[in-house]
Amino acid sequence: NMSDVELVDILNDDDIGLEVEKKKKTGRYENEGFISPYIKIIKNNKYYRLLFFSNVVSLLGDFINYIASLSLLDKHSDSALLLSLYLLTRTLPPFFLGPIVGILADKLDRRLLMVISDFSRAIIVLGFLFVRSEETLWILYLVSVLQFCFSSLFEPSRSALMPSLMSTDGDIITANALDGSCWSTLNFIGSLIGGTLTAIVGTTGDYVIDSLTFLMSAFFVSWLFRYNVRTLEIENKKSRDLDNSQYYNPESDLDDIINQESDIIEEETVESTFINDDSREKDLNLLEDHEDITDQLINSDLDENEELVDENDELDKNDELVIEDA
Repeated sequence: NMSDVELVDILNDDDIGLEVEKKKKTGRYENEGFISPYIKIIKNNKYYRLLFFSNVVSLLGDFINYIASLSLLDKHSDSALLLSLYLLTRTLPPFFLGPIVGILADKLDRRLLMVISDFSRAIIVLGFLFVRSEETLWILYLVSVLQFCFSSLFEPSRSALMPSLMSTDGDIITANALDGSCWSTLNFIGSLIGGTLTAIVGTTGDYVIDSLTFLMSAFFVSWLFRYNVRTLEIENKKSRDLDNSQYYNPESDLDDIINQESDIIEEETVESTFINDDSREKDLNLLEDHEDITDQLINSDLDENEELVDENDELDKNDELVIEDA
């Protein structure tokens, strides 16, 4: 409802300008509430909204699956070793496949990788329904390995896709913080729901719901195919670069250059001081060596003169004896 003049006056206000710059850098205004930036990014960014809901339902299913699998192990075995092996089946596939999947996420369409991961897991987790006794526990380990092999395909693709959907660095920071909070929150909620469902309908219901969550996740990701993500990524990158270029300060760069030059001059001064000290020390050593050589020569000349005098004395004595004999 503002006029153009009023809007320009507001945008020219220094305090508001600083607030806008802080929003671009950190993703939130100074006096903004703690929850407000997260609500705004979900509400205003339709691309991230789809990715966010996909992640939420996928994580929810993972934690429900985790509680159901622990219940199966507790029901059919009381071995701590078997429990440790199950935990390894959840952690080792992402550890070994992570670097390979990262390369695939850079080369292929990340949306396609996520949809393939979700549909594959939706089918694979139904294999847990065949675990009926201690003799069939091996199925649990096999299915768990396959599930997390495809899970290791989903998370790197999602993480690589998310920044391309953000127009500012502040939004990327907010989205990363929101994803971290979701993991912690859904760990609690998913475990609670999983335990409640296990008590009411058993592990069969848990695994069926887990399969449905993967289908829902694939549905949200598939909506991203309606948009040209590559073009969106290029436009958002240009927008972020433009925002960052607005923070360029020639004076601060000049100060940095001056400081660097001062450091270089100081280093050269210290270096030349060391060089002068070294050359002075070398000169002193040479002088001492010269004095030692001179002393040695003088001493050797004196010795030779004394020897010559002694020889002359002996010759004189011999001459006197010859005269006396004559």
